[in-house]
Amino acid sequence: MTNPQYPVYIISKGRHESMQTSRSLARMKVPHYIAIEPQDESNYEKALDVFGIRPYVTLLVAPFSNHGDGPGRARNWAWDHSIEEGHTTHWVMDDNIDEFFRLHNNARYKVHTGAMFAAMEDFCDRYTNVAMAGPGYKFF
Repeated sequence: MTNPQYPVYIISKGRHESMQTSRSLARMKVPHYIAIEPQDESNYEKALDVFGIRPYVTLLVAPFSNHGDGPGRARNWAWDHSIEEGHTTHWVMDDNIDEFFRLHNNARYKVHTGAMFAAMEDFCDRYTNVAMAGPGYKFF
């Protein structure tokens, strides 16, 4: 099974009842982090077992709560965590992605493994001038 070589972060707040992106990544057997705020920790801990995704998830509890600034602070905090772990690159996404697809010959094919991320990493790592890259939403 091929998985991404760089860490995957999901920014989530108050979505313990759905956890769409995390459930999708777990189905693909992709290990990942979920960055949450302290007041949500017990709900997310329970949800990991309810959804059966604990083997693929590491919860990261942010040192801030209810700041009202949107997801930017959490994204930057995940970026700092990635750097502290010694990574030069990471994935970060919202918690509203229910499936991943690839486009080939104008047809969408559901992705079943982390190979999609590994392929994008392989492509981007060939170049020195790629500052940011990632998949697009299917409605684009």
